[in-house]
Amino acid sequence: LGSLRLLSRFLNGLRGLFIITSINPSLLGEYTIYFLYFFYFSCFEFGISYGLERDLPHYRGQNDKQAIENVANTGWSSFFSISLLSSICLAAVSFIVFGEWLLSLLLAGYLFTDKLYRAYDTNSRIYFQFRVNGTAELISAAVGFILVYIYLPRYGIYSIFACFIAGSIVGTMYLALHSPLKFKLEFQPGKTLKYIKKTLPLTTMYYSIAIFNNISLTIVALIWDKATLGYYAFAFRIFQICLAIFPFLVREVMRTRMYFLMAKEENKRFGFQELKFPMLIYGVITSLFWVVVYWWAKYAVFQFAPDYQSSVVVLNILLISLLPLGINKICSDYLCSRVFNKMMFVNCCWVIGIIFQITCIFFADRVLQNAFNIIPVIYVLGTFLIYFCIVGYAFQTGKKKGEF
Repeated sequence: LGSLRLLSRFLNGLRGLFIITSINPSLLGEYTIYFLYFFYFSCFEFGISYGLERDLPHYRGQNDKQAIENVANTGWSSFFSISLLSSICLAAVSFIVFGEWLLSLLLAGYLFTDKLYRAYDTNSRIYFQFRVNGTAELISAAVGFILVYIYLPRYGIYSIFACFIAGSIVGTMYLALHSPLKFKLEFQPGKTLKYIKKTLPLTTMYYSIAIFNNISLTIVALIWDKATLGYYAFAFRIFQICLAIFPFLVREVMRTRMYFLMAKEENKRFGFQELKFPMLIYGVITSLFWVVVYWWAKYAVFQFAPDYQSSVVVLNILLISLLPLGINKICSDYLCSRVFNKMMFVNCCWVIGIIFQITCIFFADRVLQNAFNIIPVIYVLGTFLIYFCIVGYAFQTGKKKGEF
């Protein structure tokens, strides 16, 4: 998984860098606003895919074929029907707000094709088909990057979403061929609501983490103009590229394995001590990466995107949070999957981090004349606030259980 996914994430990173260096700050701010609409409407899927990523490996570990069939039928049917409804709502709302039918169709089309790709992507990880999973992401990234490189300079920022749609469709076709979804389509609102209720605590965790990572960008979009948003978004998008390469990749590898082992090896110990070495290696890698970026970011931005030199300080500050964010994500999964009844605690920690950011950013914007470099500091402080809560509790739990 690592080599293929890292290569695909690298291509996605190049695609993102090409986008943000090819448009001026005002257009980047406008594109960021569109993407924030896409992000929040994607949350209306209610995290059903996360529930399936937990439940199907669990029943596979127990070798319960009937439970696998029941969960797959209800879960995937609910996922696709709600995703379609979310896409229609996004099209309607974006047309009301922006008055552009082409933009509305592109945003809705990207949302639905992305959900379609994510379904097959999740399914391949559930069945540990990591090479197929990595190849599909590589294909999707390559197609998206090539098309963006060709069409963005000619047709502007709207073409970005069309290129993303094409990449998602090609990746989905590959996954459907090598890792097909096996379920019976059914429409039973009662079962859908019951499954959503069952997965709600897990969904809250994943979406609270996602909102935590995007809330500062959202507030900046609300309180500042498009050009200033573009300067901040430049640094934040590079940070998100790094986030996709490091914490998200580590977490995706470990998550389904955790749920599978919990069911398959209930009598065997799989505790916090098993995570200490991966977290140590992750800490070393991200620390070295930060040093490299700190040395070379100013030079690289000056050469390839001179308009964004003022964003370098923001980028260096944001990258500090790679270390606590990765550890936070791993420990959150550990507490939610291995330690009974701790999901509420984890959710509360991430929600506190969101509230902390909102409060401090609005306060800084009112009190300070220039809060541009303060906002990333608030974000980093929020990650460390969660770090001391979640990681400290994970270590404490491990000691009580005699795991190290």
